[in-house]
Amino acid sequence: MKLIKPIIALTAGALLLAGCASPDVDDETTAASAENQSPVESIDTESPTTETPTEEESSPSPSATASPTAKPSPLPTTKDEVDAILGSEPPTYSERGTLPKKIGQPGAKGEENGVVFMSFRVSDIDTDVTCQSSSNKPENGRFVAVHMDFQTTKAMADAGWTELSPYDWEFLQEDGTMFNGSVFTETALTCLPDAETLPENIGPARKASGKVVLDVTEDPGFIVFGRQEIDNNGWEYTLPK
Repeated sequence: MKLIKPIIALTAGALLLAGCASPDVDDETTAASAENQSPVESIDTESPTTETPTEEESSPSPSATASPTAKPSPLPTTKDEVDAILGSEPPTYSERGTLPKKIGQPGAKGEENGVVFMSFRVSDIDTDVTCQSSSNKPENGRFVAVHMDFQTTKAMADAGWTELSPYDWEFLQEDGTMFNGSVFTETALTCLPDAETLPENIGPARKASGKVVLDVTEDPGFIVFGRQEIDNNGWEYTLPK
């Protein structure tokens, strides 16, 4: 079982940055691929033929091959990059005091002078989780796997922030009621192989990608990241049903 290390407190007066999603490149990639494809000739089924297509003719054109999936955009590491992605407008908080986020939208943490300590992105929330062992069953109702990408900077160490924990999550029901149990049960922590899970702590000037498995109830609600170490209650995601 993984043991969750204590979360390091942050310096006072820190600035939380938030905003709009990064541009969606999937539609553009698909359109560009379609334009580059060679036209496919239709077969006349009414006209008999005795010729067998050659191997070259029957092989698909290289241009018709699906293009690789676009890589996610880099996470911001400076204030200018943060503003370019998130915008400079003040964030809008939920009635719970958290910053609502959607899948793919980055978040960042820094100081008032514009220094960025870390940025992150939730790239997927999976509610249909298959554990590596059939004996891993949720204790609270259901497993939720959150896929996250992190980027930290040297400024994080310069400010005395030695590490951050990607395991700083809690579950809230739709009316804001806090879940009294732990979302990090033993079966949740051992659900996926170590190669798929995020490290317990991430230090300065690091990149990390992986999953965190939460054991939550079956009630609709929200999962919140960073409440314990962020002085404005963290980032909120609506939990898929």
